[in-house]
Amino acid sequence: MGTEKKSIILLVLIVISALQFAPAQTERGTAVDVKQSLVKFIKTLPPASTVDSTHEEMLAFFLRFVDFGCAVCLNNFLDLCDSLEANALRSGSRRIVLIFRRDANRESYQMRTLRKWSDASNLHFPIFLMSAEFFRRHGIDYSSIILVDRKEDITFFQKIPLSNDKQTELIDALFLRSR
Repeated sequence: MGTEKKSIILLVLIVISALQFAPAQTERGTAVDVKQSLVKFIKTLPPASTVDSTHEEMLAFFLRFVDFGCAVCLNNFLDLCDSLEANALRSGSRRIVLIFRRDANRESYQMRTLRKWSDASNLHFPIFLMSAEFFRRHGIDYSSIILVDRKEDITFFQKIPLSNDKQTELIDALFLRSR
């Protein structure tokens, strides 16, 4: 067996092993644990456009850049963003934001780096930074997606990567049921 094939097999085994020991973050269990302050924070983020969107659903990606060292997670996230953006263009504005966990770099440097990465990845959503403490306090241990509905309830809370079924569920919740 070639060295390249062995490396790929080893990488797959490492990812499978890591996933087996990662604590589960379920939609129902996490949504119950998340404080109302998280919902209020999400709803107070400024909209990407001047359109009044205070009564729309809000989709917030809480991201730990380190999680994108996992190629499956990164590709899943980028594919989902492409789908969300395509649906948003067809059906009107939806509030979608990217909230990254602060790292040890200067805030201005981190923000500049994230904007360049976002542009290179063809992502056109507003970017915000929040402290690691904020992530810990609200039970966000992995890069996650949180959907807050018009009633300010968390209706979707999943970690990345999402299964195909969960992606469909999210897109339906945002673009089909909201009509």
